Amino acid sequence: MIATAKYLVGKMDGIAAVSIDFKMNIFEARKIIPEAIREVDQIGVNLPMVLTFWNKRWDMGLKELAKSLQLSGKRNIVVKKNFMETKSDSGRSILIKD
Repeated sequence: MIATAKYLVGKMDGIAAVSIDFKMNIFEARKIIPEAIREVDQIGVNLPMVLTFWNKRWDMGLKELAKSLQLSGKRNIVVKKNFMETKSDSGRSILIKD
């Protein structure tokens, strides 16, 4: 998304991407997220917010859409304390939601 946005509008300050997949160690993820936040120190967007925007952009006014995006973003932030780390049968670390 960032590369496309930069292609369309040119140089953009205050933007960073953090890509985390299910294979990533939770400790590694916990290290890169604060680094990206410090790098930009501004408002963040997650995939659920983008999808909410796309699905509701024509059905809501600007204020209502902004509130919906904020709620979607907050609901979909994974807080580590809500998960328990354990080992799979193959010995890999996995997270289980409490």
